[in-house]
Amino acid sequence: EAQRPQIESALKAYREAAQICEEQGLTRTATYGRVKVLTAITLGQLARLAPSASADGRALPERAKAIHDSLREASAAKEAFLAADLRVSDEFANLLKVVGINHRELRAFRDARAFFEEARETFLQSESQGQGLWYCDLMTQMGVLEEAELGRRGLPRALQLYETAVAGLERVNLQHLPQYAEAKRRCGEAERALGGGGSRG
Repeated sequence: EAQRPQIESALKAYREAAQICEEQGLTRTATYGRVKVLTAITLGQLARLAPSASADGRALPERAKAIHDSLREASAAKEAFLAADLRVSDEFANLLKVVGINHRELRAFRDARAFFEEARETFLQSESQGQGLWYCDLMTQMGVLEEAELGRRGLPRALQLYETAVAGLERVNLQHLPQYAEAKRRCGEAERALGGGGSRG
């Protein structure tokens, strides 16, 4: 919650940048796509700050609206990336990951899994070939999906994915990033829940 002012400030800046692109007729460019992806990610962050349900268990409209707004921004990003011929790129794969996260947050698990798998295949075909920050974060997000959808049954697969993320980030010396701390934390939690020993135990 302490991050809300920075997130809202970033959202305002991204929307202003998108407006400039629109005024200059740049909506079919990679630049516009990047701005829209950043807007989608920021709206997703705001959504996750909101409680997932009220005291009586009903979903809160504020959270659902932020997620749907994020999906709308991602859709605009997709159109721009396709127009800029970036379908097989890390940026397009990262966009698919963002859409998958939104579907997971809406508990549309089948859709989330489909977008994550498409993102994974795209990463493997694109410039990073499944290396680096965005791909490793995808592994973490896929692990979170396993836990969200399957509960305890999803833990062994989730742990494998978290371990893949940790190892991948260590391989490219990105241990200083929050994505590494997140993957490491989830790894530890999954190991404890499984009684230690890692995914191979």
